Order: sequence, then C-alpha cells, then structure tokens
Amino acid sequence: MFARRKLAKRFSLLLLEDEEDYVADWAASCKWPSNVEGNWQGLASLPGRLRLCTKSLFFEPDDVRVPIVRLEFASVVQLEAEGAQACVVGVNKVTKMKPNMADVPYTVERHKPSSWVFSLTYAKLDSFMPLAQEQLVISRLPAADRLQLQDAAVKAREDAAAFDTSRLVEFSERLLWEGPALQLSPLVREPGRLAVTDQRLYFQPLHNIAGDTPVRSHPLAAVAAVVRRRSCLAPVGLELFMFSPGTEAQLQASLASYSGPYWDAPSAFFTLRSEAAREELGKVSNFDYLLYLNLAAGRSFNDLAQWPVFPWVLKDYSSSRLDLSDEAVFRDLTKPMGAQTPARLEVFRQRYHEMDVLAQHEEPGGHMPAPFMYGTHYSTPGYVMFWLVRAAPAHMLRLQGGRFDAPDRLFNSLGESWNSATSSTTDVKELIPEFFMPGGDFLVNGSQLALGIRQSGQPVADVVLPPWAGGPEELLALHRAALEAPYVSANLHHWIDLIFGHKQRGPAAVDADNVFYHLTYEGAVDISTVTSLQELKALETQINEFGQTPKQLFTHPHPARLTGRVFAYAAIAGQPLGSFAPHNDAVSSMLLLGHAGGRLATASWDCTVKVWDVGEGRQPWASTLPLPSAELALESGCWALSGSASGQLLVTGTDEGTVAAWDLRTQQQIWATQVSADYVGGLSLLPGGNYVAAAAADGSMNLLEWRRGGLSIASASCASPLRCCACDSLMIAGSEAGQLLMWSLAQLTGPQAGTGAGGGAALGSPEAVIKGFCAKSDGKDKLTALVQYLCLYLSAGQPGNLKKVQASVTAARKIFRIMRPLETLTGLLTQPGFTGKQPMHQEALAKLKDLLMATYFSADHVVWAYQIGLIADKKTGERAQKVSLWSWALGSVLTMIIEANAILSVSSRRLARESDAEWAKRQEAARQEINGRLLVFIHGGLQALTAAGLLQLYPFKPRTVGLLGTLASALNCYFLLPPFPKRAAPAAKPALAAANSAAEGKLVAKVA
Repeated sequence: MFARRKLAKRFSLLLLEDEEDYVADWAASCKWPSNVEGNWQGLASLPGRLRLCTKSLFFEPDDVRVPIVRLEFASVVQLEAEGAQACVVGVNKVTKMKPNMADVPYTVERHKPSSWVFSLTYAKLDSFMPLAQEQLVISRLPAADRLQLQDAAVKAREDAAAFDTSRLVEFSERLLWEGPALQLSPLVREPGRLAVTDQRLYFQPLHNIAGDTPVRSHPLAAVAAVVRRRSCLAPVGLELFMFSPGTEAQLQASLASYSGPYWDAPSAFFTLRSEAAREELGKVSNFDYLLYLNLAAGRSFNDLAQWPVFPWVLKDYSSSRLDLSDEAVFRDLTKPMGAQTPARLEVFRQRYHEMDVLAQHEEPGGHMPAPFMYGTHYSTPGYVMFWLVRAAPAHMLRLQGGRFDAPDRLFNSLGESWNSATSSTTDVKELIPEFFMPGGDFLVNGSQLALGIRQSGQPVADVVLPPWAGGPEELLALHRAALEAPYVSANLHHWIDLIFGHKQRGPAAVDADNVFYHLTYEGAVDISTVTSLQELKALETQINEFGQTPKQLFTHPHPARLTGRVFAYAAIAGQPLGSFAPHNDAVSSMLLLGHAGGRLATASWDCTVKVWDVGEGRQPWASTLPLPSAELALESGCWALSGSASGQLLVTGTDEGTVAAWDLRTQQQIWATQVSADYVGGLSLLPGGNYVAAAAADGSMNLLEWRRGGLSIASASCASPLRCCACDSLMIAGSEAGQLLMWSLAQLTGPQAGTGAGGGAALGSPEAVIKGFCAKSDGKDKLTALVQYLCLYLSAGQPGNLKKVQASVTAARKIFRIMRPLETLTGLLTQPGFTGKQPMHQEALAKLKDLLMATYFSADHVVWAYQIGLIADKKTGERAQKVSLWSWALGSVLTMIIEANAILSVSSRRLARESDAEWAKRQEAARQEINGRLLVFIHGGLQALTAAGLLQLYPFKPRTVGLLGTLASALNCYFLLPPFPKRAAPAAKPALAAANSAAEGKLVAKVA
C-alpha cells in the first residue's frame, strides 16, 4: 500500500512532527554554516526551497546529496532580517534528514550554535518574516494557548481557500459541492478543498508540496466504492476506492469516454466536517469478506491506528511441509490471541479479576479504569509498522522519532512473532492483510536498510520464513490458501464475533476472554464534550497510539457465511452446465437482458445488482473467477428486477419499498421513487418503456410513468401482500392469498377520471399543461418571442407604443437564453467525434447545425451588450447582428435538410412475415413520425425566412417579417407544450376491472 504512492521531491509531510502543520514555502538560497556538516562542496550559496511550518523551518537543497535541515522554533535564538531579501536564523539544534534521497535515521546536532542566512529568490522578505515571527511567538506560548492558536490558524487558512474552477477538466462540468477536507494517508494529514462535479471528483491541496499537479482528480464513473470512515473515533471520514486504466480489461470501454487525469493511488481517505458516505458489500472469498468487514467497521489503509486487521490462521511455522487438510496446523479461531495459551490466559484472567474487585470497592467519582484483560491491543500503529518496516522505513522513522526500533524488537522471524503473540503478556497482535496479498516486499530488505544486529549477533535482514515456505511469494500464497481453506471457512464466523461482532464488548466479551482497555472502544469517551484543547490532544494521542477496536458491526452471533448460487441448465435436455456464486447473500431475482439473452442480471439481498456476460465462451459458471460486466450499488437489498427489450435499461425494487431506474450503459441511476413501506415484490417494465408496474408487500399496486421520473399516475390498495406482477395489455399481480388481480392498461394510461385530494391540478389537465410550459426557461423565451413578433406585425415597424413594447420584450428575452450558447454546444463538447449510429453525413450536418446555433446565440449576446452600453463600438454591434442572423438563417436551413432527409428515410416497406396488425401499427407510427418531422421542417423554413427578412435579403415589409416570426414562435410554443389530456371515453368503471373492483378497492389517480 505504501509502495504505490510516489513523491516527486524529497520533502514530504512525513518529516513533520506530531501536531505540526504546513504553512507556506518560498524559493530561496541558503548560506550554510561552516560548523555544520553537509555542504559537501563548500558552496557559498545553496539554492533550494525554504518551508515554513508551525513548529519549525525546513530548508530543502536542490542538490539531493545535501541533507534537508530542520530548525525547530523551540531552539531558535535569533530571527532577524538582513537587508531587503535575506534573514538570519540562529539555532542551537539542527536536524538533518534524507541525504542522498535515503530513508536513514535523522542526524541531530545539539548544543552547537549555528547561524543560517536565507535569501528569497523571487518573493519579498515581507511575505516571509511576519509569518515566521508569528509561528515563533506561538511556539513559546503555554501548550493550551499554543494549540488553540494553531488550530484556529489552520481552520482560517482552510476556510480562506477556495476551489479553483479553472482546474476543471471539462468545460461542461457543473460543480455540485466543494468544501474543506483533509486527505489522510499513513501518518499524514493534508488539508485542502474537496470538490465534486457531475463528472469528476477533485482534491485541491492547500499546498502543492509534491510539485506535480495542483489538483488531483478522478472520473466519478471510475470510482469503485465509497465507504464511511472514522477518524479519532469520530464518524467524519470518507474513503473512495478508484478504478484506473489498465486494472481490468472490461473497464477500458467504460473509461474510454473519460479523458484527463486519474488518481495516483488505489484509494483516497478524506475527513470532513460533516458525514457523507455510503457502503458497498464485498465479494465471496474469505479474504474479500474480511476486507469488507474492515472497511465497514472503519478500518483504512490510510490510517495506521485503524489499519485493517486479519487473523492468524496458522500456528505451524516449524514443519518442513504444510498440510492444509490437517486441522492441527490451524489456529483456534474461537479464541482471541490472548487466550491461545492456557497458562498465559490465567494471568490475564487474574488481572481482570483483581481490577474488577478494586472497581467494586471504589468510591463514587473515582478514576479507576474499567477492568480489562489486555493492556495492549491486537492492532496499533506500532504493530503495523512492526510488520512493514522494510516496505515503509520512512514511516517507521517518523513513528520512532527518527530512528529504527531496537534490533531485537524488529520483525525478524514469522515463527518468533507467532511465539511472542501466544506467550508474551505484552503481545496479542493479529496479522494485517498484506500477509494474504501478492507482493512480499515487506518480507525482504530490498533497500539494504541498516536495521541493526540482534543480541545473538545475527543481523536483521530479510525475514526468516518457515521451513515450508520456499520464498516470500510461496509464503503469501500458502497463507492465502489457508485463509480460504475449509476449516477456516467453517470457523471464521467465530473470529468475526470477537473482532466485529457480539463478543467484542459486554458480558459476551468477558465470557470470551476478549476485554481490552476501555479507551480502545468506540463511544468510550465523547471527544465533543472535552473542553480543554490540551486534554483533547492527549486523548487523541492515546487513542491513535494504543489502538482502536473496530466499530461493532453485529450484536448477534454471526452465522456461517451463506453464499447464494446461480445454477445453469441446458434448455433442451435439462443437463446441468454449472453454477457460480454471484453474490454474498441470497440471489433474489434474475433476468436475461436483450433479445438475444447474451447478458444475465442477478439481484441479491447484499444490496447489489450485477450483470454477467453469458455468451459463448464467457459464461460465469465456466470461470474460476467470474467478473461482472456491470455492478449497481443499492441502498438496501434488492427483491425485484425488470428490464427493457434492448437490455440497456433496468428497474430495481428494494426491501425498503424503493423503485429505481438505471442506465446499464453508464451504470448510473436515472430516477428513484418510494412506492411502499414494505419490500417491492414484483416489477414489470411495459413493452413501450413508458410505464413501470410495481407490486409491493403492503398490498399496493402502482403504475409509474418513466418520463416523469417514476411519478405514480395510478395506484390500487389490495387486501393481501403482492408478490409478483406482469404487464402487456393487462396489468396482472399475484397476491400472497393465491389470487390473480387484473387491471386494464388502456384505462390506466388513457382517461384519468378523478383528481386527488388537496385541490391540485389533475395529471394532464389544461392547468397542469400551462404550468409545465411556463416552468421551462425555453417556454418563457418562446412566449416572449411570440409577443415580440406579434408587436412587429401589428405595428408594421412604425414608431409608437407597440414598437416600445417590442423593444422591451426583445431585451427581456435575453435573460432566458443566457446559457443557450453553452447548452447548444454540449453535444459537441461531450461527443466531438462521430458515434456511427447514423450515416456520417447526417451526424456532420447535426454537428454543424449545433455550431451555427451556438454562434447565433453568442453573437446575439454581443448585440445585447452593445444595446445596453457595455460595448461602445457601433461597428462591433452591427457585425455581431449580421453574424447572429446569418447563423440563425443557415442553422434553420440545415434543420430543413436534416428533417427532409429523415422523412425520406422512414421505411414504407412491409417486412417479411409481418402480420397485418404489426404492419398497421408500424404504419401508424411512421405516419406520426412524418407528421412531427414535417412540422419541424415547416418551422425551420419560417425561421429561415424571418432571418432573411431581418437581413433584408428579400424586400419583405416589417408586417410580413412580423407575421413569419409570429408563426415560427407559435410553432415553437406548440413544440414545448406538455401533452394535453386525452379525451375521456365513457367507462362504467374508471379504475379497476370489474372483476376486482369490489374485492380490491378503488384505483386512485394521483395528483400531478
């Protein structure tokens, strides 16, 4: 996890001390003191970078052979200006770091006074001295005052920063949210601004310390998961897991449309000032399930105090051969590490008993801690770095104050570590996920680190492996195989009970010998009630350094994991083809997608829906590691599925009564609506794709309209829970009582007889149509255009009141079309190339039309600016007027060409084996399409003639231009009107079919 992070420079936030924050930096040169070693060339001036932090000054020379120096404010005896560009810093302590880019113990020179002269290369000294003097003064204050001032200064710097929108990757992106955040990585907290647009995630660090890019970003479509996190036991964390190009072959198509940068790490951990997160369940292997539990419990690879915890699964580290079929080689997963050895367990039990007796006799208000068995924890920052010292030496140096731990306390042998964890009264540590993952760099001293010599005379080098492991890779492979072994699978739930479950705390923990120091548990102390900043920092330090118990996930015994499976059979002979486990819980629904059935959608109670390729050679039941082609994350368990005939749209129903529509091409949710307080038992997307029928366990039956975001246009309340439904010309639901209930779709989607309570406009009423039209900015624009040209027609262009109204309305229109240039260009910006869905010449004409219309609106804005006095040049206004009208005219002509071409391409040939009814239905659809396109063709002609008249290309009179514009605007208004209500036909029963009306109640048309 550490090796994937790259640092562009030697300096990093790992070099700072605890509670130290970064302030600013400057390009500078340094006059190195002659009594301090390091300036190996003896240069009079060393160029580099001067970095100011809250506790110290750093100077990072450009020459990597010269060490970075740290001058603590606590040791500063002089800080004075020297001329206009330089300052003198006198200290009696110097810390030297990372010479030759090496992670070696820091060199500290004490009691040797030295004077350092720094000259700023570009900036004035005034930009540095006040800040440095302020930090120097703060460092001399009492601890409580110092912490308070530093904390206030940090928050002020964060609040003063703002996200730079010029850093957005795409011009068309829309900023949805941005605010202050800290990005966490092991032992580092980097402040900045977190921003989310409709396309990407951004983080803008407060200081670009790495010197690579001022903003990090990643496409939202390539974010694999977002999970809640804790930081210092507070639920203010958010971790995102990233897909990146090249990680999986099937990701390439989904990421192909996203250009620009990707995140430089597989995950990112942020802490916010408010909660915002969501969870996603894991896969079916023991490793993936444990990793998910860690994530759900707040563990993270970006926080050493909450590093994911994995169990010791083996206890045999001495045999020459490892037999995973022998249960004797496995650790007892029903007991915590402290209870593995009876003799040591008795010591822990005695400690708990003595503390319990003292607590019972303590006076009220005493400070005796709650009784515990283990004073140390199974997961602490020190234990994590114990395992990873060879992979992340800089972090160990940071944790140990600039030096490695004593050689006899370093990780040297896996067998020794097991013996210590099962025999020492100060060691009950568990393992970390790295022991079950590929890549054994933490087991090999590849960097030739000087880790010291043990008392036995043996140097600490590579980790001594068990005899049964031929090398690091074999060790990790056997560890992973042991984790997935049948014995572990059958007993892993016992360990889950201890770490994440009901045996984590309370009487069950006492019975299971699983009680740790009280401050390691979530909720043991309410940090928000601590008023002393000094006490708060002390508590946070204790929590971070001595371990944190994961968040309790289960309050009842965890069952042996149940994995839902899908079984495939040959359609003709019924021969079994195989099976696979798509989910980590019961499979609740399945659906073959598309006409050819080349994809299978599976839904589960584990809150996911997955899509699998089942074409020849790609069947998941024939693969050892099946991977879905798409995965949807739901808020709760999924109970029902339905899909479109094309297989591109999917509808899901959950156990919380939510129906949601999804686009499988983008894996994005289109809309979601709540239809029931109980689970949705059945869904049916009507063949036309305009309506969705939803049957729920509370007995409600709803008909939802797709284009209105899942609005329920009709509902029925039935006497018993509904389990399933289907639709064609009838809407049919199956009830728990064994009944089939039927409704006429013609009645439901045609006449709407009633109105709902509240006096609102009925769905499709004239009042609702007018309100819907006026709610659109385009509707207001076209309505004012109609008034504008009608005034021109009535006034015949002559001065008077009508002419004044025309001028006023013309100016008023501009506000409704202020964003039209960008809206018109959206298609070109998001899809600049050809899609191949239409002939190339048709796509080219459409793109040219968009470009012309964008030019028309943009030039019209310039004319507006001239008319209101923002542009004084008359010629500029006149040229913009001509460009605007010519673009409008040519765009309208292109509209006519596009529509004429589309009308001519409508097929009028009867297909082979097409029935009379199908032929008549297709002819009616073609007739409606031609009528609609003919109106658009006429509208384009009217607009082209209007523009030609305004350009005076034809000798039209003003009244004629006004008439043409009025007709074009009237057609525009007609195009924007929502559908009017259908004419109601006589019906004896307006809602339910007669057979079910008495038994099942009355159908209600919902209020729009």
